[in-house]
Amino acid sequence: MGEQQPMDTLRRFAAAALPPPGEGFAPYFSKPDQLLDSFELRRLKVPKRKGGLPETDLFEYYWAHHMSGNSLGHVLPLLRTFMLRRPSRVPPSLRAFYVLLWLIALLALVVGTVVAFGAPAFAWLAQIRSSSSWPVRIAAGIVALLASLPVVSTVGLIVLWLVRRVGGSAVRNTFVDVARYLNPAPVNIEVRQKIRAGAVELLDRLHRQGKYDRIIVVGHSLGSIIGMDAIYYLWSNVHKQRHNLKMSRPAALARLERRAGALRSAVKLAPPNEAAIAMARERFREAQSALWIEIIQGGCPWRISDFVTLGSPLTHAAVFMAENLDELRARRMDRDVPSCPPESEPVWKGGEPVGETEESERYSASYLYSGGRGDPAVPPRRLLPHAAAFAPTRWTNIWFPSKGYVLKVFGDWFGGPLAPYFGPGIEDRPVTAGPWGRWWPVVPHTHYFDAFAGDGVGEIEAVAGVEGSALYWLRQALRLSDHAIVEGAAEAARWRVNLNEADVAELQMLPGIGAVRAASVVAHRAGRAGGFGSVADLACVVGMSPEVVEQIVWSGLATVGTRPKAPARRAAGGA
Repeated sequence: MGEQQPMDTLRRFAAAALPPPGEGFAPYFSKPDQLLDSFELRRLKVPKRKGGLPETDLFEYYWAHHMSGNSLGHVLPLLRTFMLRRPSRVPPSLRAFYVLLWLIALLALVVGTVVAFGAPAFAWLAQIRSSSSWPVRIAAGIVALLASLPVVSTVGLIVLWLVRRVGGSAVRNTFVDVARYLNPAPVNIEVRQKIRAGAVELLDRLHRQGKYDRIIVVGHSLGSIIGMDAIYYLWSNVHKQRHNLKMSRPAALARLERRAGALRSAVKLAPPNEAAIAMARERFREAQSALWIEIIQGGCPWRISDFVTLGSPLTHAAVFMAENLDELRARRMDRDVPSCPPESEPVWKGGEPVGETEESERYSASYLYSGGRGDPAVPPRRLLPHAAAFAPTRWTNIWFPSKGYVLKVFGDWFGGPLAPYFGPGIEDRPVTAGPWGRWWPVVPHTHYFDAFAGDGVGEIEAVAGVEGSALYWLRQALRLSDHAIVEGAAEAARWRVNLNEADVAELQMLPGIGAVRAASVVAHRAGRAGGFGSVADLACVVGMSPEVVEQIVWSGLATVGTRPKAPARRAAGGA
């Protein structure tokens, strides 16, 4: 949130996330990159080190310039709605903020009342003393009140002007951006559209480049909401490719569905068993990583393995994204917002949907897709729906808990747990802010990438080595040193269909290709000297739609290999 300069946050993140490279080595190199569409931004390239991190690129999505021109006017409707909530419906971490807003409002009212009613009040008291008639006293009070209304209005405007001039910058840097993004008022629609479109476009370009085996999205504060939206919208486009999961119910998908069902059952136990929930969540997250590799093997180009949020205002989604927790849960059921694990798809039995109370509360993250339209050569497949982004993508949330006996004044007011609101598959990690940071109100919200450790590398490494610190859990969530997951994704992505050699059966492994189109590809190849020069040449095949060609190109599952030599031409004329 706020008015950060481009690259400031990314460099702080690099210092927090990357272990020291060793004496004589630079931690990263700053390089321009056209992928970012901005001369203000650069790509931080981390070179591969023997026994260290794999080759890694760091990108920043900068959106603060879209929020220029912010004012308290953009947030007043949301503040008014928040202040009129019953105190019992205010989350504990926001009670201090709630009380602060009411104190400011009451102070303005008191100041306005004293200034406005000073002279009329004395006149009224004099009138009351000089008259023994109650009607006269009441009439004098009404006249004094009406006469003071212009003064009250003027004082109120002056107080509002002072708040905007003196406190506007501070409020804007900590709250207005989030409130403006979350409030779908007409004045905010254009800003919301630009920010979301830019985030989705960046992730889309990273996928289309085809050079990355794994993508991790990290979002702090409002960035966590933008990241969630971008992942959700991008997945809704990717899932349409009908990626080819080769079995009717792939092993990793079946395992994830069993473990997600076990996790949901563990959460419903009363009283809750935290140890059982933690174990079920860890098993579910292991299944997520296996599913991520499996869908890559099946032809899905999805490369986002992890989503990490820090100090996320999504913890207040039941306040700022819905009227209450029940409405937020209804929006999850309607697939308006994502959940982890995804909401269960209907389980069908005998042509009728089976409710959760039947069949031992069966859980299904997928649905049966009959892509062959009755063609026995293309059997039905299990596919993940448009709202299942967090089936293969793990979600870790880190925050500094707010502390206090009643008002929770100290700590991060805007961050908090997300599992109660977006699903038990999210791993919530409360962290410590050190002896000084824990006793500051709000301030810890801006210190997730240093944890009050100062700027020295030694100090940051010391904090990162302490289990329970923000830096420790950030590195654990990123898993940058986990070569197994990167190598697994790279191995899964190596499988390719050679358009110049594949037969009809092999060509049907590509998304959108059935028996008819596969035969058309073979016939086109046979009549074309030299075969296919690029995957995009599929557009020349009869019956191949641009959408299918786009899916195949983006999936990276097709290659042209080594082009066969064209038949030798006979020389014109002869002896």
